[in-house]
Amino acid sequence: MAKKTPTADETQSWLVPLYNAVLICDEAKRQGVDPRELIRGTGLSLKELQDSDTLKSYDQIVALIDNALRLCPQPGLGLRIGRNESPTQWGIVGYAVMCCKSLRDMLAMLIKYHRVAASMAEFYLREEADMAFLEVRPPRAIHNALATVVEEHFSSIVSAARLLTGKNDLRPVEVQLTYARPAYARMYQEVFRCPVHFNRSQNSLAFGKKWLDAPIMHSSALSSQMAERLCEMQLRRQYLDHDIVHRVRYLLLQHTGTFPDAEGVAEFLHITSRTLRNQLRDQGTSFQAILDDVRQQLAINYLEASDLSLEDISGLVGFNDVSNFRRAFVKWTGKSPSYFRPA
Repeated sequence: MAKKTPTADETQSWLVPLYNAVLICDEAKRQGVDPRELIRGTGLSLKELQDSDTLKSYDQIVALIDNALRLCPQPGLGLRIGRNESPTQWGIVGYAVMCCKSLRDMLAMLIKYHRVAASMAEFYLREEADMAFLEVRPPRAIHNALATVVEEHFSSIVSAARLLTGKNDLRPVEVQLTYARPAYARMYQEVFRCPVHFNRSQNSLAFGKKWLDAPIMHSSALSSQMAERLCEMQLRRQYLDHDIVHRVRYLLLQHTGTFPDAEGVAEFLHITSRTLRNQLRDQGTSFQAILDDVRQQLAINYLEASDLSLEDISGLVGFNDVSNFRRAFVKWTGKSPSYFRPA
């Protein structure tokens, strides 16, 4: 599962949803930190932190972490956040992993779509004999924020694995970390329940490979497939190019079924609807064209990957009447919905 490490240019365009930022703010507030001080100098606003659709740069989230580390009186910020974290706080990726068949599938989903869940590092999984190793690598040096990022990633994954499998005794064989042993090292033992080694060459969780086949409770192959398709759409449109067109698409994908209108999207983006129309016109498109394309892609996904009725699909893509949906679909694709149903 080796992956290419992002280049410097890719890191600069690495947009991050605010899922983790909200968790950081919640923990800082619990520790008595003034939210206004927490966001000082980050370019974030308190209003944006109440909007899960907001995308911010990698550097802005690192700045938020740096502020939290400076202001929070209690140590182990990443561990405190991650040990209480739930996949429901990972957006659509959280739903996708909850539907996976096994921990192997869960990790594969995270490796592929971690950016959609606001990850601050790349994931890598390798298997050797009876062991498996999950490694995280931030795309560049993040200095003081490194320990917090690694702590949150590893502790949240272990917590999620225990929760989704119902196996509270699940634990790594060991944890290896590249940074020096902190004064609060005992917290690592409480969270991971295994030997933890600092000043190593990599940040990795080592665990018995048998755990990869541990089944996830309440998994659903169909739902997992559907969620992965949405993750794929979000990944392409959220990170590879983040101009106004892709930001609009991202917001629409976050509100499928009850799509916001142009005025609603403009409000999410903190611009006027007139500015939105002008910017989209400059890109050679319009809000309606983007909405129609999102509806088309979602409809095709549902038709190809589910047994949902046309009535259900039409509702999921924002139509109240099946006849209107059929007419729109033929206009979009030149084909009837039945053409995309598996034989």
